[in-house]
Amino acid sequence: MKPLVFLHGLEGKPMGHKGGFLASRYSEFIAPALEPDLDLRLEVALETITEPSVIVGSSLGALTALMFTQVKPDLVLGLVLMAPALGALDPSRMPSKVLQKIAALELPEGITCKVLGASQDELVDPQAIRRWVNRAPQPELVQLEFVEDNHGLGKHLEHMNKLIQQLME
Repeated sequence: MKPLVFLHGLEGKPMGHKGGFLASRYSEFIAPALEPDLDLRLEVALETITEPSVIVGSSLGALTALMFTQVKPDLVLGLVLMAPALGALDPSRMPSKVLQKIAALELPEGITCKVLGASQDELVDPQAIRRWVNRAPQPELVQLEFVEDNHGLGKHLEHMNKLIQQLME
């Protein structure tokens, strides 16, 4: 079985709602504790992910996963991005340093990415997610879906699992 790495969001925990759900289903499951700072998050991901893995990122964890993918694409077997923090409904909530990192993010060629957005997201701007997806160099490798849920996507854990299973095959 391929390793599964979960990168939690700013207010999440490694074994919170999503992490606990995934840990109960995957024997090769890794969920490091991440700091709020984006650069520190990337450092932890670089130290933690040492073999090719499927990576699931939630919110700021999704942004971390994308940053990791740009540095170590050879270690990414596929991505599932849950309500990725690619732009805020209230731009004052995102420091300019983070906005600059988002603007520079591109999905490396050859990586399959499944994005699950929340239609009732109270934090992330759905248009920012769509703009990022539209910039993908290989749009056929990116699947974008929006579901009726809030930013936490707590009602869609099984849907998340279905997306992961597609990458695990």
